[in-house]
Amino acid sequence: MSFQTFQEDPFLMKKASTTGGSQQYEGFVVDILDYIANLLNISYVLTIPADSRYGFYDYSSGNWTGMIGELTRGEVDIAAAPLTVTRDRAKVVDFSQPYLEAGLRILIKRPQNWNIMEEMFVLLSPMRPEVWTVAIILFVAVAIFLTIIGRFSPWEQPYVIGNLSGIGTYGMSLHNSLLFSFSSLMWQGSLNMSSNII
Repeated sequence: MSFQTFQEDPFLMKKASTTGGSQQYEGFVVDILDYIANLLNISYVLTIPADSRYGFYDYSSGNWTGMIGELTRGEVDIAAAPLTVTRDRAKVVDFSQPYLEAGLRILIKRPQNWNIMEEMFVLLSPMRPEVWTVAIILFVAVAIFLTIIGRFSPWEQPYVIGNLSGIGTYGMSLHNSLLFSFSSLMWQGSLNMSSNII
């Protein structure tokens, strides 16, 4: 079988052989391919793309280049490389489960006048402090209002067997009301919902 890969450390590296000086390969991809070859009891030839590219669609010629192109033309059987899975590539070749996932990061230089205390509250900057104050007051007021409704509403005091007075069995305590108000602010809803709320 013909396996194709791409030389990129530490996935595939050339090493000088101690026996005859010829070039051989080592690395993570070689270890995977050796494991597959031993598992299937096959031998393989390892090649590198002629144009030294992973592969992209060339709109002028209408063909794929690099490793993807050789796979689509049937010149190689399997490609194993640190290859990014894209929508266009997935339309023409089948990918296995990835053996490595890497996230992209953007790094910027920290400003000279950077202050950690200011940066901690940067998420609060879209609204003025007065708006946040009113939101917090309303948050607490709604929680207290729900607690009062829960305390005096007949639908919020289910009677428990053996506890005919119903004391201590209402569902909207102050803690539950605060949790309900907060989850409503975060658009999450709550499992412990008042029976009086439609």
